[in-house]
Amino acid sequence: MTFETIAYHVWGEEYIDVTPKTIHNLLSRLRQKLQIAPEAPEYVISVRGIGYKFDAGI
Repeated sequence: MTFETIAYHVWGEEYIDVTPKTIHNLLSRLRQKLQIAPEAPEYVISVRGIGYKFDAGI
């Protein structure tokens, strides 16, 4: 998902002032909550210059 798509789905029409850094911080906290163990794979993957993707590992 692009930064714009994430911002729109989280903040709705009011996402105009949301920066990529804000989204990065939000996703960083989400990663910490989803991480079961340090050696476990991450579910939220950064896609440089685009945004993020979810990898279920299936």
